Parts: sequence; structure tokens; C-alpha cells
Amino acid sequence: MQAARAVATAALVAAAVVVAATCPAASVTVAQRGEEVRSGPAGTLLSYLLPDHLNEPLSREAAFPAAGGELLVAGGVTGAAAATSSAELLATASGASRSAGSVGSPVAEAAGVALGADDLLLGGAGADGRCCSSNVVAVRPERRGKVVAAIAGHLPAPRSGAAAAVIGTTIYLAGGYGPTAGGADEDSVLESRDGRHFAAAASLARAVRYPAAVVLGGSLYVIGGESVVSGAPEPVDDVQLLSPGGGRSVVVAHLPEPVVAPEAWVSGGRLLVAGGDSALSPSGTGRLTNGSIWSYVPRRRLFELIGELSLPVSHAAVVATASGTYLVGGEYEGEAQTAVQVVATPAVAPRRHTRYP
Repeated sequence: MQAARAVATAALVAAAVVVAATCPAASVTVAQRGEEVRSGPAGTLLSYLLPDHLNEPLSREAAFPAAGGELLVAGGVTGAAAATSSAELLATASGASRSAGSVGSPVAEAAGVALGADDLLLGGAGADGRCCSSNVVAVRPERRGKVVAAIAGHLPAPRSGAAAAVIGTTIYLAGGYGPTAGGADEDSVLESRDGRHFAAAASLARAVRYPAAVVLGGSLYVIGGESVVSGAPEPVDDVQLLSPGGGRSVVVAHLPEPVVAPEAWVSGGRLLVAGGDSALSPSGTGRLTNGSIWSYVPRRRLFELIGELSLPVSHAAVVATASGTYLVGGEYEGEAQTAVQVVATPAVAPRRHTRYP
């Protein structure tokens, strides 16, 4: 299975369309639907939509690399605002998806992480949207393009809306909320070396739900999210750093604006953050969705704007590859989306792409 995961990653790289491009000084450019991709300055990232899309609107799901240049998309919330148990395989070249079976029970807001041969769904919310589950569900491919899923373990307590990442061979699960009165945010950080047994390892300086979590330089970054202040949930701009063995995270930087459920990944040694829900909309009925792509500058402890998403999203599943980063589904101002977009450098992005229907 380890070899299969390596083959899957190689296939994702091969799926990209590589085009020679120069990078003259220019403003940040965005590949809109059906428009030509233009080069930007060094460090600029471009976003473009794949020509095909998910079978139905989906957000708050998990996604993993799969064999044959595909992504495995598991669980999530559909456009009908219901958790789903579906598993789909998504072609990275086109964005087209096909059914791969089921992950068992409906689950959304589970933290997705790959450890060894297993793709794991940690916790999450169930079919009725109520918090929470303590299940650790292991998902593996089987023959004929389907998956098999089984409960492999349990978290110490039910948790949803958390984020997970792997340092070496250890999973770290940070943030989220539990089933206590009012759904209090979790400040504990759990760790596991086998994906089956979890124990408290550290705590967050600020308890948050819906953060992003990535690993850079052997340390865990917990980014943004939502914190309940005076009984009301509010977006936060904290970037919390936790080193293995450290008892408590430290706030080392702040995002350009507070965001809930941003997408974050590491590419070319850079920590990148995009999307998320920020300020309240003018109508006051929901939050505006951020479309910026930011790059973290550790020596200055700040972020630089290096691009814009074609479709601003929050709560999207993210899979980073050597050829580009795939943002699957997500929400735009509270509405689940079918789009699959790619964030890549100008040299990797296709010169033109098909208009998204």
C-alpha cells in the first residue's frame, strides 16, 4: 500500500499540463473561467477551475491522493445541507468524479489525514448535523474502483470541526468542538502514532474550531478558525505554532484578516493560506468569503498577497501535489459548491482552460 501511495502521488504530478512561461513584473493575475492564464511576478500563484466538477455541491469533506491520478473525496455536507456517506474518485486532469462507494455512516467536518496505507477520518458530525463522533474511520481502496471503510479506533471524546496533520509518523489533531453544552471549543491537541489510539499531547493558546493545520519545518501551524467570544462565534487571525514536545502553542503571527475554515498547505517550502469566511456580509445574514492567497514570511512573521482564487471558498478539501494544489468543493458565502480549482505556478498552469459550466 505504501508503494501504491507513492504511485498515486507520481500520477498526480503527471496529470498536470506543463507549459513554459516567463515571469515579468506584473500585478497578481487570476485565471477566470474561460480566460487566458497570464504570467505574474516571481512567487505569484494562479488559480483556475477544472473543466468538469463534482456530481453535487459538497463542502466540509476530506480528500486524499489516490491511484491513477485521482483524488479520493470522502464524506461532507451536500447542497441539501445533509451529511453524506459517499466516497468519490475525482480525476485531477478534468475534475470529473465517479462513485467509489461509501465510508459507512454519513459524516461531515471530520479531519482527514493519511498515515501509512490508511486514509483516516477523525471525528466529525453525523447525518442529523449534531455533534459529534469519536470514530476513527480507516478508508482503503479495493478492486473495481471502490473503497472499503471500517472503524479503526476512537478519539478520547467526540470532536468535530478539528484539523489534522502529520509530523514524521505522528498524527496531531487540533481544535474543533465537542458535545458539551454550547459546543465548547477544544483547546487540547491530540496525538497518535498508529491512527487508532489518541492521547492529549498539548494545548492551544486559543481554543478554535474550523482552523487549518499544516506542518512546516517539523512544527505544527494551526491557522485561523473560529472562537466563541461572549457567547458568539467570531473569526480569528491567529497563527499558532506548536513544536513536538511543546506543552502549549504560541501565537507567532496574524493573518491579514480573521478567517474561518481557510485552506492551508505547504508548497516549495512555503506556507500558503487561501479562502475562509471573514467579515459579515452587508446584509448581515452571513459571512463574506475571502478569495486571497497569502504566503507566510517567517522571518518577518507576516503574510504577503500572492494570488486570488478563481472561486473564493471556505470549508474546502485540500490536496497539495508537486504540480499544484487541488481545492475541492467548499462553500461560497454559505452555499456548497461543485467546483474543483487548482492553485499552481504560472509554469505549471495550462495556457487556456475550459469554461466551467
